[in-house]
Amino acid sequence: MALDEKLCLLLEKQAILEALYRYARGWDRFDRELVLNAFHPDATICHAGFEGTAHALMNMWLDACATRKSMTHLITNALIEVSGNTAISEAHFFAHHRRAAEGGVGEKDWFIKGRYLDRFERRAGDEWKIAHRIGVLDFERLVDPADPELSQLPMSARGSYRPADPLYLLLGSIS
Repeated sequence: MALDEKLCLLLEKQAILEALYRYARGWDRFDRELVLNAFHPDATICHAGFEGTAHALMNMWLDACATRKSMTHLITNALIEVSGNTAISEAHFFAHHRRAAEGGVGEKDWFIKGRYLDRFERRAGDEWKIAHRIGVLDFERLVDPADPELSQLPMSARGSYRPADPLYLLLGSIS
């Protein structure tokens, strides 16, 4: 493979990786538009017992997570195979959700680990989006929070949701 072909392939893989990272940012900052934009409008998904359109599942989960205090989604070990305007990605994820405990008294930390098996497609234009996702779950644990003092920190020292998170102020400074 010639150098220019290798560079093009590297750029395609980087674009797909950044699409996965934006999806994670969308969850972490509770940015509905960013989460939904990861998928083509007709994208399908099989994840956590759900089979249907990706937008239906993401909207359902976003509504269910509206009361979560915080979320963190890490994407790792992404391997991407590109063939023309289609790509297959396997990426591990590790997610943390701070949520209310059952009965509404106190909080719990919910940890989930698994893999996203995605078929990306580049349709009109150059943007890669997910056309089909299979979510594979490997681990979950619900535990008492280990950091109850975190809530005592000033808001400027803690992550938050869009638009209050400092990221959006910083992003606005370069627009």
